[in-house]
Amino acid sequence: MTSIIYSGTPSSTQNLVPHNVGAGQLNTLEKLLNWGLSLELSLVGNRDLQLVNGDIPTKQVTRNIFDAANGRQYAQYIVYLELDPNWQSDRSKKFWEFTLEATNAAGSTLFNSQ
Repeated sequence: MTSIIYSGTPSSTQNLVPHNVGAGQLNTLEKLLNWGLSLELSLVGNRDLQLVNGDIPTKQVTRNIFDAANGRQYAQYIVYLELDPNWQSDRSKKFWEFTLEATNAAGSTLFNSQ
């Protein structure tokens, strides 16, 4: 399991959510999403996923950077997260709690704040 911790020293299967990285701290939802999606890309981005039988496999995570008409750049992520098969019938949990882990690896220390 690749787990997330919010304080302390991460083990070999944990990632510490950065909280003391100066001006680039994760202080908005957008930065937290970009951090988490970048971490997921680094862990399983090279993994092929067969979405439709007989179709060409796609990557489990991809990121594209676009120059928009407004002159700004935007990151686009395409992410496929595996869900517990009971997600539609079990109403005891929130939707995100049905997400299954894709790997038991931890990301590079570049993703940690320490």
